[in-house]
Amino acid sequence: MANGTITATQFNTYLAVEQRFVRTAARILGYCVWQAPTWDVVVEHAQALQGLVGEQSDYFIARVVGPTVALPVGHDALDVVVHEAVSTGYPAVITCLAAAETLYLDWCRAAVQEAGGHVPGLASEWIHLHTTPEFMRSVGALHTLLDSTDPGVLDDTQLDFWFNRMLAAEDRFHDSTTSEGTPS
Repeated sequence: MANGTITATQFNTYLAVEQRFVRTAARILGYCVWQAPTWDVVVEHAQALQGLVGEQSDYFIARVVGPTVALPVGHDALDVVVHEAVSTGYPAVITCLAAAETLYLDWCRAAVQEAGGHVPGLASEWIHLHTTPEFMRSVGALHTLLDSTDPGVLDDTQLDFWFNRMLAAEDRFHDSTTSEGTPS
């Protein structure tokens, strides 16, 4: 996507899978709003939620992403991990969200930098959505929450487990959108 060579079919598949996860992430952020330890953290989660149900949902609507795209094997990797994290609790969910959003921020910033400020092709706007000041602030807020996690609730080994598990799911998810796997 970063070099502008993704095909329309691949990008539509990517967006269909991504839209599904954005909807999952929105629901998970609702959980985070309820679980947040302070009002300031509630506001952070609500602002991130607004980005998903506002700007990102509008992006999908403008591209008529819908159920007509066959979802590839592995498309639900992120959903599975995040739903499992909920059963562990709020710190595990925050860790998963931080892993996913940090990956996006780093990847998109690198793509923009490598392209000299403007990424070419179909994914340009999508990539730039993930380099806005609002998105960067949201990722920073997740890391602040992680740094303040009580080790008695979730120690570094457990945080590493959820962070790495989410990154592995991100890899499966992204691989699924450009592979020729059997749709499910």
